[in-house]
Amino acid sequence: VTGVKRERMSLPVIASGLVVPAQEIKLSFKTGGVIAGIYTAEGDKVNGGVVLATLNLSEIEAQVRQAELGYAKAMRDYNRVRNLYADSVATLEQLQNTETAMNVSKAVLEAAMFNLEHSRITAPGDGIILKQLAETSEVIGAGYPVFLFGISGGIGRGKCAAARILMGKGLGLVDTDELAREGHGRGRLGHAG
Repeated sequence: VTGVKRERMSLPVIASGLVVPAQEIKLSFKTGGVIAGIYTAEGDKVNGGVVLATLNLSEIEAQVRQAELGYAKAMRDYNRVRNLYADSVATLEQLQNTETAMNVSKAVLEAAMFNLEHSRITAPGDGIILKQLAETSEVIGAGYPVFLFGISGGIGRGKCAAARILMGKGLGLVDTDELAREGHGRGRLGHAG
């Protein structure tokens, strides 16, 4: 006869889950054009503000230059007519028309500058490239998605309460989300035992 001895045992708990980000965003260019460069790939982790892709800027820069020249001409015309109006040579209507033309050309320049600024895609925050939907040298339309981007920070939040309970009972925990982030990737099952 053998005596019964009481001791603590640790049994492994195996869990699995689907790793997905809390938020997915489709990233696109504001204007259309030829993609000059894509600087990341599917599965890459990126920091917020990093440039992910750019358009060929030849056409967009030409539009900015054209708008700059148009605004410079409109300002010259306005100043000329303002001086003529002060000398009673030009009419009030002519002065108002050149002022309107100057304001319109300034708005066109601001729009061209905005389009130039948005001819590159930057990461909106820390995250991961879930899917690349376009390639370098492709012609892409305005607003057509180039990347599906997953925002970091919300992965695996649902298990926190269960993890606290298990750890409170002295059970060890293997974070499968962390394992998945290290190599399994989006949409794949990650598990450890």
